[in-house]
Amino acid sequence: MGSGNSKPAERVFDGGETPVRFSNNLVESLQFPARTQEKSLEVQVQSRVESELQRLQSQESRILADLESKLSESDKGWGYEGVK
Repeated sequence: MGSGNSKPAERVFDGGETPVRFSNNLVESLQFPARTQEKSLEVQVQSRVESELQRLQSQESRILADLESKLSESDKGWGYEGVK
């Protein structure tokens, strides 16, 4: 059921006395180096985006904490503390 069309996990090259086996990933990376470079670039971009997202989330948390602190201090000056 569909498994007959799937690629084998490795390729065998018979160069004489001893067949040599290579994984599909190795063969494809040698046949299509641009695809390998694209994947590498994509991983680098994803890493950079993740790093930037973490930096922005950290910055946002600091700003929010600072604003909450300032609002809390401001509320004390207006006599709102403890009012529910």
